[in-house]
Amino acid sequence: AFAINPSIVAGLEDLGFDHEIVLRIDLAFRLFGMSVFALTGIGIFVRRHKDWMTGLVSFTLLVLGMSWFAPISALPDGSLLDRIAGVVGDPRPFEVEFGQSIAGLTIILFLYLFPDGRFVPRWTRYSAIGLVVHWVIWNVFAGTIVDPTTWSGAPQAVLVTLVVGSGVGAQLYRFFVSGAEQRSRTKLVVAAVCALGAVPPLLFL
Repeated sequence: AFAINPSIVAGLEDLGFDHEIVLRIDLAFRLFGMSVFALTGIGIFVRRHKDWMTGLVSFTLLVLGMSWFAPISALPDGSLLDRIAGVVGDPRPFEVEFGQSIAGLTIILFLYLFPDGRFVPRWTRYSAIGLVVHWVIWNVFAGTIVDPTTWSGAPQAVLVTLVVGSGVGAQLYRFFVSGAEQRSRTKLVVAAVCALGAVPPLLFL
C-alpha cells in the first residue's frame, strides 16, 4: 500500500528518530489518506445522491482509500480478513494483481463512464464487459492460465498498459469531443490520473 518509502524510513532512523515514532508517522499518514478519500466520497454522495454516477464516484473513492492506505500488510498472511482485503483492493496500483481487486475493476469502469454515466467511445462498452467477465473468471480460477500473475513479465506489462491506457484514452477522447462543461470535469480527472501516476515512485511500498 501507499506508505512512507523505505529509504525515507531508513533516513529518519539514521537521523535518530525512534522506530516506534516512524511507525506512528506511517500510521498517521495512512489514516489521513483513508480519511481524505472516505470523507470526499461520502461528501459527494450526500450532496448528489440522486445521480447513480455519483454513487460510482463515491464507491471508487472509498475502495481506493481502503486499498491504498489501509494497513493491510498488518493482517496475517492467508487469514480470512487478508483474503477479503485483497479482493476489495489489492494495495499495488499499476501492478497486474491490482486488476483482480474490486478497486482495480472499479477505477477502470469509472474512467469509461465519467462524467455522464455513458460508455464513450462505444468500444468501451465491450471492453467493460470483457474486463468484468475476465475479473470473475480470474477470481474463480486464480492460479490458472487465465490468471495474469502466472504470465511472464512482458505480457503482464502489455496487459496493464492496455487496460490503464484504455481508461485514460477514453477520458482524453471525451475531453476533445465534449462540450465545455463536461470538458472541464474530464480535464480534472485526466490531471488527477497523471498526478496519481507520479505518486508511486515516492510513496509506493
